[in-house]
Amino acid sequence: MRVGVPLSRNAGILVFLVCMTYLTALNVNRYMTCLECWGVDVTNIIMIALTKITAFAFCCQDGTLPESQRNKSALRTIPSLLEYLDYVYFFPAILIGPFYDFSDYTAMTNRSPAPALPKAKMLVLMIQALGFFSLIVITENFFGYSHGYVLTQEFALLPVYQKMAIILTFGNYYAKSRYYGGLKAVELAVICSGLSYDDQKQDYSRITISDIKKVEFNHNPKEIANVWNFSIALWLKTYVYERAQTTLGKKQSATPMLLTFLTSALWHGVHPGTSPIIC
Repeated sequence: MRVGVPLSRNAGILVFLVCMTYLTALNVNRYMTCLECWGVDVTNIIMIALTKITAFAFCCQDGTLPESQRNKSALRTIPSLLEYLDYVYFFPAILIGPFYDFSDYTAMTNRSPAPALPKAKMLVLMIQALGFFSLIVITENFFGYSHGYVLTQEFALLPVYQKMAIILTFGNYYAKSRYYGGLKAVELAVICSGLSYDDQKQDYSRITISDIKKVEFNHNPKEIANVWNFSIALWLKTYVYERAQTTLGKKQSATPMLLTFLTSALWHGVHPGTSPIIC
């Protein structure tokens, strides 16, 4: 369906504000009703859906600009409702991502024939995902560690050096293994679906999830934030920071950066310890 009804020049911003307000309201309700709930709930799906919905709105808005001002992600036609819902709720990426533009999704759905899958890379990702999930099981069942242990009286009575050793070993890698395992499983899923295939490079590098090696061995905090979750970092950069710069002017650097940090904080939630996180 072609764009017949002119869109507001601020359509992207309006959709962004509505979506962020809704997600924040859900996070506040979760905090008020279940402070100690850290499991998967509806906000996980809403977080990922928000990145796609806001990006879609900005791309539709860009499609109304003159041809010379459009970027490669601008939508020149508005897709059907089925295509839109298929993009937002694509099953392999519905729970923990990754984020991708509508143009990335249509590149997959319009591709024929399907490219050969990289079986060696898929095997490595499967082993990595199972390995990280296994670390969680081993830590809980053989060493008896869980996040709740640090709140027990037994932990409180330990010497400081033992507390630090437990937190820096079990605590650090126990927490990360859940994310690493999930991210590798998602990376495997988007490869199997063909979503990460790059037609120009003829490889599966269009969508990258995370670089664990750089996260663990990098000394630059900014670089760590960028490689921890590539797709969300891309969304924050493209649809928050750069859009804020465009709206406020290139000379404004501090304000767009502050808005990006605030967006990332609210996107992650309002529980203590999660809001300061920046992807």
